[in-house]
Amino acid sequence: KGQESYVEAIRDLKKKNPSSAINIYIHFPFCETQCLFCHCFTIISKDRKDHDKIVDAIVREVKIIKKICKDLDYKPNIKEIHFGGGSPSNLSEKNFQKLIEAIQSLNKESKLVECALEIDPRYNINEDKLLFFSDIGINRISFGIQDFDPSIGKTVNRINSYDQIKNLLTDKVRSKFNGINFDFIYGMPKQTLETWEKTIEKATDLSPDRLAVYVWGFRPDLYPHMKTLEKYERADLITQHKMFNYAANKFLKSGYEFIGIDHFAKKTDVLYKAKVDNTLDRNAIGYTSGLARDIVAIGPNSMSTIGDYYFQNHHVMRDYYKKIDQEKLPLVRGYKANPEDILRREIIFDIILKEKVEKKKIKKNFEINNFDEY
Repeated sequence: KGQESYVEAIRDLKKKNPSSAINIYIHFPFCETQCLFCHCFTIISKDRKDHDKIVDAIVREVKIIKKICKDLDYKPNIKEIHFGGGSPSNLSEKNFQKLIEAIQSLNKESKLVECALEIDPRYNINEDKLLFFSDIGINRISFGIQDFDPSIGKTVNRINSYDQIKNLLTDKVRSKFNGINFDFIYGMPKQTLETWEKTIEKATDLSPDRLAVYVWGFRPDLYPHMKTLEKYERADLITQHKMFNYAANKFLKSGYEFIGIDHFAKKTDVLYKAKVDNTLDRNAIGYTSGLARDIVAIGPNSMSTIGDYYFQNHHVMRDYYKKIDQEKLPLVRGYKANPEDILRREIIFDIILKEKVEKKKIKKNFEINNFDEY
């Protein structure tokens, strides 16, 4: 039903708990160059007019959501904002200010807990830009480093040097943010156990608050730009397991705690505290402290999770802009989970968050007589 279902989802959310915390996700799709390992929805452009156009469209999308909420007399209790992409850190200060103001207009009374931004350190990033982000409200920054080896970086078209990151993360910059995250990928072309060990050593030396290590999914059938990498040798599954084990053991010995699946964090990080307090959660963005499960996602290809409803925006820019021009939500598909889906979701989340399934709890919550038989 498209927008009608979206209104229904917001109405249900208000009915169940009008003050429940909301996570806002903004997807900025543009990058200056194509990273050949990338699975994200990106558009390659250096034209700043493209930035102006998408920011204008996102602001108008926020206004459409704002009207829906106003008609329902609902004020979203925004506690978290996440800027992803693409390369949102490549936006001008003026455009970034526009986005922040638009989101804040949804509910000016909201007291934000976390505002996170994905950083591409290769373009238009220096200490002054990072301090600007802090001044405007960003309190967590995430660097998609993937690998420090320049040869591997050149192969996958993403060179992030150790010295570059070290020079960016001055004491002044570190003091301005509640958290600094690093992302790494193993299993990419030319990576060996030996090169990976050096990258992990450098990662721990830079001492971020949180580390994520993802296995690379090689899917040239879905992502044509990956075909360029077919000619290169890639680590087999056994070597990939060794890569993960090395990283995990190194992080644990360096004072990090295992959060789950692919995340590690210092004891001072909110993820570790959430795991100890049993509030840890996971959503389309990754592991979260559990403050806000519902995601209102904005921008092309972004995906919302509102209660038992799932929505995805258009990824074809022509269609996205057309819907916005019609003053309609740019939805391309949606799904409402049924009771069976909710049951499966609960069990899956128990496994990835708590590493156990409490049969008694599931039986009680879902009125199941015999868990194993069911």
